[in-house]
Amino acid sequence: MGDYEQYRNTAWTIDRTMCVIDLLREQNKHRAGLLMPKIVTSLQEICTMLSERGEAQVQLLLRMAGALQEYLQAQEYGDDLLCADLLEGRILPLLYEIQSQVPQDVAEKVQAQRSAGLAIELTASGFYTLRYQPKQGHGFYLHGNTNPM
Repeated sequence: MGDYEQYRNTAWTIDRTMCVIDLLREQNKHRAGLLMPKIVTSLQEICTMLSERGEAQVQLLLRMAGALQEYLQAQEYGDDLLCADLLEGRILPLLYEIQSQVPQDVAEKVQAQRSAGLAIELTASGFYTLRYQPKQGHGFYLHGNTNPM
């Protein structure tokens, strides 16, 4: 999997994880359970990618493994609210950290999109947002910078 595909995979994982958090807090365990296998598979791919990047990513990989182990224990106990809290407080921040390490080729693809006062920018969740910046005055974003989905 290339850097761009990995970047998109992590962005998808962030978005789906946020959906699962909401579903667990609404006590909709069935729908959350339908999404979790795909998220776990994606998290495994992310961990594989981190392990392939070598020494620089070992600490991040260990933190991810610890967070996933805590999540699995909470899931084993059937504590949906604790699962949601762990996803939000432990796993999402790690995913955001991974996304902040944007590979150069991905950043170049985004920068190439700038024209006519419009700019496509990466958000914290890894999805794109559109920013309009007139020649004079203040610009604005089409939607939020955290998670435009």
